Amino acid sequence: MRDLVHCEAIHGDSGLDGPGGGPLLPRSPEPLAGSPAVPAMRAAIAEAFGGGGGGRPGREVHLVCTGALTNAALLLTLYPEVREMVRVTIIGGAVNVGNTSPAAEFNIETDPEAAHIVFNSGVPLTMVPLEVTHQAQVTPEVLSRVTSSNTRFAKSMGDLLTFFATTYKKVFDFDHPPLHDPCAVAHVIDDDGDMFVDELMRVDIETAGLCAGRTVCDIYRKSKEAPNCVVAKEIDTVQFWEMMITAIRRVDEASPLR
Repeated sequence: MRDLVHCEAIHGDSGLDGPGGGPLLPRSPEPLAGSPAVPAMRAAIAEAFGGGGGGRPGREVHLVCTGALTNAALLLTLYPEVREMVRVTIIGGAVNVGNTSPAAEFNIETDPEAAHIVFNSGVPLTMVPLEVTHQAQVTPEVLSRVTSSNTRFAKSMGDLLTFFATTYKKVFDFDHPPLHDPCAVAHVIDDDGDMFVDELMRVDIETAGLCAGRTVCDIYRKSKEAPNCVVAKEIDTVQFWEMMITAIRRVDEASPLR
């Protein structure tokens, strides 16, 4: 319902810019093949929920959203049966101030109408907001561990994180950049439930005016509406980086960039 907005200030024009400018990895000249995203999502979820693809029949499917919620909102609107099959975890929103407007975080601000649909869909929902992702910072020690194998893959990872660090320092004056998106995946993987501190609360989405995209978190339980979202409040960064470094090293060992 709004004009397309990118976040070049942080990710560069390509979304994957490296220190030299331009995309770190080449883009394919061919368009993506297969079904449009939303029908493809519906088919994959239904197969996994029904036990196809190695899943167990009736097992909920985790849908992890690391950008605008446009496709998730379309999925839940066009295929309402999916609401009984999925749990949604997002990285986005903020309990306090935003990062691309005084009130809003980018992923929500860029399509607040979609966020409003998802937050009012009734699906089990978890929000990992800026306050949590800002704790997961890429310190020099972390960067050193990421690049320790000195392979081409490790160097590429280091290049991406170095570019990210430079732009985050310039735009937000962070000494070390936060790594947002993997926090949502970590929350899903965290079977023991001890990596994050969470709270169930009411979260509404502002869709108009100066505060469009604001995630209105009912911290003091003033809303008359029922709680609809688990909001992450803290993350154990030691556990998080152990998980991340382990995953990066496993990918490094299998990567053709090695």
